[in-house]
Amino acid sequence: ADEYDTVNNFIKYIDLKQKAGENPRQGEIEGVEDDAVRVLTIHKAKGLEFKAVFVPALVQDKFPARNRASSPFPLPEPLMKDIVDEAVYAKEEERRLFYVAMTRARDALYLTCSRRYEGVSERKPSIFLFEAGLAVPDKGAEAGQSPAGIESFERKEAAPKKSGRPVKSGAVRLSNYQIDDYLTCPFKYRLIHILKMPIREQPNIIYGQAMHRVAAEYYRAKQENTPVSVDGLIKIFDALWKPRGFISREHEKKRYEAALRNIENFFIVEEKRGKVPKYIEKSFEFKLNENIVIAGRWDRIDEEDGKPMIVDYKTSDVRDMEKAKKKLSSPDIARQLTLYALAYERVFGVPVDSVAVYFFESALLAVKKIKPDTITRFMEKAEKVAEGIKNGCFDAVPGPISCRYCAFNTICPHSKADVLF
Repeated sequence: ADEYDTVNNFIKYIDLKQKAGENPRQGEIEGVEDDAVRVLTIHKAKGLEFKAVFVPALVQDKFPARNRASSPFPLPEPLMKDIVDEAVYAKEEERRLFYVAMTRARDALYLTCSRRYEGVSERKPSIFLFEAGLAVPDKGAEAGQSPAGIESFERKEAAPKKSGRPVKSGAVRLSNYQIDDYLTCPFKYRLIHILKMPIREQPNIIYGQAMHRVAAEYYRAKQENTPVSVDGLIKIFDALWKPRGFISREHEKKRYEAALRNIENFFIVEEKRGKVPKYIEKSFEFKLNENIVIAGRWDRIDEEDGKPMIVDYKTSDVRDMEKAKKKLSSPDIARQLTLYALAYERVFGVPVDSVAVYFFESALLAVKKIKPDTITRFMEKAEKVAEGIKNGCFDAVPGPISCRYCAFNTICPHSKADVLF
């Protein structure tokens, strides 16, 4: 539910239920359909029974844990010394837990382990698997040589050369986001633009969209010569603001308050500048060649001394001109601005000398010159992207950084983000 969309609010909800004498977890489980998936600790699973049970991460130093400090309920040191050897007791306790986990299954039990989790060192299967009579296949075992009931799955280092079907004949339609997604990772492109997998709204996206609308409405009022005020712009922002996905309510509050300051600062700067853009949020579409159609939208186009200036908005936290210019040189923004310059020349027949980015956080306007060879390199990349899409080439290109910020890093089989155990 939206009211429990932050960690802080959810914890407060759990605390309130416990103070009222209720068991929140049990209350949430009651009435759940039989085919629901329940994620429980082994301690919480005691006394319960399920059609199928999965027990993951059965490797040494995880189950059993490396030392007693990993145990969720360690006994006091004096008591441990009086009873039995600490290491022996800890392992016996985890062996009993393993038995509990195994006996929760009514029809099917799946015990899994992997040679690698985070890091590069190989992990050894849990000794509990051997004690249960489950001989884990050797690393070099061939398919079909595994013991009965045991299956070994090797993670493939590379996807097939063609991981999707070729697209239908005709021109490929591309946007800046599609080009960026494909160049980042063709498999990501396939998930978003072909399989249409939904992406949960992120705070930075919600904030960016709201600020774009604020700027557009301000300039539209200037074009139409109608009154505009800070309060009016804040009302527009409020109508689009969604307090979702933030770390906490405090985090959301600080971001909202920063947005109000940015809107006020934007209003002051633009009122002093006193210029009216030629175009606001104008859509474009052009043929790069017979096989590629590129579409998109300019945030703003100014005209000074008869020369066009394309301005794009960013909500990145950039507060000095040195960082702003460095941001303009980053591959994704440089490629986006080059596309916009090329689009203007193709649509209006007039070359663009300069493009710029306006940073809301600091009201900075950073300008960049467009060189002919930059446009040539962009066209080559666009042709490469279109060729890959037409041929159905959607191989994954995983990397620690790109995967970490990918919306699909928890479900992608190729992910190299550090998200597992």
